[in-house]
Amino acid sequence: MLRPLPDIKTLYLATRLKAEVEKKDVEYEESLAVLQSRHSTEVKDLQAQLQEAETTRQQMHQEVCHPDIRANQTKSIGEAERRKQI
Repeated sequence: MLRPLPDIKTLYLATRLKAEVEKKDVEYEESLAVLQSRHSTEVKDLQAQLQEAETTRQQMHQEVCHPDIRANQTKSIGEAERRKQI
């Protein structure tokens, strides 16, 4: 069975709809790229904050578990400063 040929209005509508779909696809891809970039930046920032917090936690843990080390460090620093003054 033969199909009837589409009229000009149908062809125009199909072309216009196809162009709109392609435009939306490009907009989606651009939006996705921006969101992925923003996400990547936020993840890197959070990883840096986490590393800093972990370092601080380890230092505090060291000071709490080994107060003698901290006291010796403070004492050594004080002695070194007094020697400079002499």
